[in-house]
Amino acid sequence: MKIFVTGKSGTTGALARQYLDFVVIVRQLETWKHQAVIVDEIRQRTTYVTISIGGATMTRIITLTAAAFLSLTSPLFAGDTPAPEGAEVYFVNLEDGATVTAPVTVIFGLKGMGVAPAGTEKEATGHHHVLVNRPPLGEGPDGTEELNVGLPADDNHRHFGGGQTQVTLDLAPGTHTLQLVMGDLNHVPHDPPVVSEVITITVE
Repeated sequence: MKIFVTGKSGTTGALARQYLDFVVIVRQLETWKHQAVIVDEIRQRTTYVTISIGGATMTRIITLTAAAFLSLTSPLFAGDTPAPEGAEVYFVNLEDGATVTAPVTVIFGLKGMGVAPAGTEKEATGHHHVLVNRPPLGEGPDGTEELNVGLPADDNHRHFGGGQTQVTLDLAPGTHTLQLVMGDLNHVPHDPPVVSEVITITVE
């Protein structure tokens, strides 16, 4: 399978992350020898993919192509990665009800498992995500998709697929909710999910 990418200045970060997620899915499928039927079906449907990150038409192509892959492989992404027993993720420097000033530094704490970049297949590891101003993981209109398909990349779902363990968020004054979520190599929560409590902070 060949993937060619052409970009333009002003490419949005969300679209770029969507493309990267697409590549992770393709590469992972190629390594799953026991899923040969699915891989063959994908090859037949999409042998040659050209993706332009910067045009509305190409944006729709990315969305439809990624959706086609996920619809074919949804059983594989349904929280199949086991969480190590006793694993915990937590906020190191923030507590529920804290009052802070912008920008807000968030330090991720983790016990009982390791951190590995997205796309890395290694037992007892995952990478961090922060849910910002949205219902707890698995709740809300897209809660089922979060658990079974994976976490989207948008302003409410911040991805740290490089293995980062902290971030500085530029949050507007007011109250905000935050929750940490560990994801496996494909951004899918583990089974059972490794999540922090939801905390509410006030930014002055």
